[in-house]
Amino acid sequence: WLTINAGATVTNKPGSLLRLVTSPSGGSFSTIGGGGNLVNEGALRNDFQSATAGHTIMIDTANFNNSGTVNFLADGVNPTKPLLISAAGTHTGTFTVDAGHELRFEQPNTFQAASTVNNTGTLVFSGGTHNLQGAYTGTTGAVKMSGGTTLVNFDTTGGAVTFASLDV
Repeated sequence: WLTINAGATVTNKPGSLLRLVTSPSGGSFSTIGGGGNLVNEGALRNDFQSATAGHTIMIDTANFNNSGTVNFLADGVNPTKPLLISAAGTHTGTFTVDAGHELRFEQPNTFQAASTVNNTGTLVFSGGTHNLQGAYTGTTGAVKMSGGTTLVNFDTTGGAVTFASLDV
């Protein structure tokens, strides 16, 4: 558990790697939380130390902004695991979600024109308006909208958006 206090900002600088490591004992959550801000300018990726199904990594800060890369990758050993981003944010970087994994955005997020989302897993949006203005690649990935009033605007660079499935 990492707590970022209100008014504080933790920045993962370019060229740096922030690994989100789960507990080998297989607890239910590994969390970065608090009222502060998390900024990713480098690389952020999962590192599951547990084979427990359903283990969740959660970013629950006031804001999470990504101008680097977020890789939520399958490791060939562990079952499906979600990354839950319960923080509002503005993104110009890249998000990659491998098959068998789920990336959830539970607060409004804006993916600016410079951003890229590569989805072969499942991408879930809830909790407000999400604007995708950058590139989206997900011909084998699923997109889901859930939880109250959720609006996803696909105004992407590159034209048509193709999904393996879309659940509204």
